Amino acid sequence: MSLKEAVHNGVAQCASNRAVCDLFDSWSGGSTPPCAIDTCTACTLEDSSCGVYQPVTNTTTCNYRYVECTGSRVTRIVLDFAVVDSTGPRIVFSSIPAGLANIEQLRELYLSTHKFMNGALPPEFASLANLEVLHLTGSNASSGGLPGTWSALTQLRSLWLLDMAGIMGELSGSFDAASTSPAPSSGPMPAPTTPSAAAPPAPPSPAAITPELPDSWKALINLQQLRISAAPGVTGTIPESWSNLTQLQMLELSGLSLSGQLPSGWVTNNMSAVTNITLSDMPQLQLPAKSITYWATNRNMMHFVLRNVGGLSGSTFYYRAYMVWPDWKKNLTTLVLSKLGLTGTIPDSWEWLPAGKLQTLDLSSNAITGTLPNWVGNLLAANAVLDLSNNQIQGILPSTWAQSNRSIEVLRLGNNSIGGAIPDSWNSLAYRAREFNMSQNKLQGWLPAAWNDIAWLKSYTIRLSIFDVK
Repeated sequence: MSLKEAVHNGVAQCASNRAVCDLFDSWSGGSTPPCAIDTCTACTLEDSSCGVYQPVTNTTTCNYRYVECTGSRVTRIVLDFAVVDSTGPRIVFSSIPAGLANIEQLRELYLSTHKFMNGALPPEFASLANLEVLHLTGSNASSGGLPGTWSALTQLRSLWLLDMAGIMGELSGSFDAASTSPAPSSGPMPAPTTPSAAAPPAPPSPAAITPELPDSWKALINLQQLRISAAPGVTGTIPESWSNLTQLQMLELSGLSLSGQLPSGWVTNNMSAVTNITLSDMPQLQLPAKSITYWATNRNMMHFVLRNVGGLSGSTFYYRAYMVWPDWKKNLTTLVLSKLGLTGTIPDSWEWLPAGKLQTLDLSSNAITGTLPNWVGNLLAANAVLDLSNNQIQGILPSTWAQSNRSIEVLRLGNNSIGGAIPDSWNSLAYRAREFNMSQNKLQGWLPAAWNDIAWLKSYTIRLSIFDVK
C-alpha cells in the first residue's frame, strides 16, 4: 500500500481540509513520475506548481509535493513541514503504511508533523537498507511494539519515535529482507489503481511483544539522534549493549517506565559526542552521580534536561559541582534540573557562566533553599524561561533582575517563601513577560502603581489573583 492509498483509505480530511487534498492530489502515481528530473527538490504547498525550474536556487522541484529525488529515484519524503519551511496541514493517518518499504532508495522519511491513530510500527521497514532518517509521531496501537528487525537499519542516523502511547515494548521475530523485498521499480510507490510489481514484504514470524527496549538495536552504531517519548508501556532497563551507540549527539528518553541504571558506556567518555540530553518522567530510572561528572567534561553540551528521574534525591553535589567545569560554560543554552529532590542553595559558582546565554533555566520542584541571587538575570538570553517554583527559597525579589536589557518571557517563582515588597523596578519586567507567576509566597506591600494598567492581559497570562499582598 502506498502512502497516498493509506491517506485516501484512512483519512476523511479532504472534505474538510482542502490542503490535504491539494497535497496528495499531486501524488498521481499514474503517467506522471514523481521525479521531474534526475535530481529535484521538495515542492511545497506554497509553490503554485511542481516540476518547475527555480532560477533563484538553480533547482527544479519534483512533481510530487514534499517528495525529493536523487538519480531519478525517490530518496526523501518530507512531510515534516518545518524541515522544508512550509505551512502544511496536520494529517491524521489511520496507520503507518508498511508499503513504504517498497521505496528501495528511500533515505529520509519525515512524518513527525502528523498523527497515526492505529497500527504498529512496520517491521517491514527493515528492508530499507539506505534509510538514514526516520521520524514518526503518535502510534496508538494497543499491541504495537518496537521492531527488533529495525536493527538491520545500520545506516540510520536519526530515529524519532514521539508520543508512542500504544507501544508496549519490543516486537521480536524474524524478517528475511532478501527473500521478501520487492523487485525494483521505476516509481516510488504504486498508484491506488495500479497493483504493485511485487507483494509488500511479509511481516515477521513468529512475532511476540516483550516490554523492553530492543537489545538488537545495539547494531545501530551510526545513530546520532535517538528520541523515544510518551511510551509508558515500555518497561525494564536500558540494554547494557546500547553502550555501543557512541555516536549519539541527541538522546531523549521521556515518559517510559524504565528502571535500573544507564548503560555503563553512557556514563563514561563514550558519550563524548553528545550535545543534547533529555531524561524525563522516569522516576524509577536511577542516575549515578558519576554520570554527571563525565557529561560535564563535554564542552559541546547545549541542552541538558533531567526531570523526574531517580537517584539524586537529597543530593547537593549534583547541581552544585558539575557546573564548575569550565567546558560547560561555552555552549549551554538549556539547563533543566526539575523534580529531582535536590537540596542546598543555588551555587555561587554559576555567576561566572557567560552572560546572556541561557534560554531556559529550570530548577523547579526541588528542595532548594537560600535566597534569589542578584546575578541570575544576567545569565538569561532574550525571551528566556526562568522557573524556580515549588522550592523553599526565601529572601526578597532582587531589583537587579529588571535592570538587565534582556527580557524574561516566562517567570515562575510560585510556591516558595519569598517575602518583602515587589520592587518598583519590576514594572518593565512584568510588562515584558508572557507568564508571570509569584503566587503562594509571603509578599507584602502594594502592587507597583504602573501595574494598574492591565491592558497587556489581553495577550499575556499574569497570575496576580492569589498573591499574598496587603
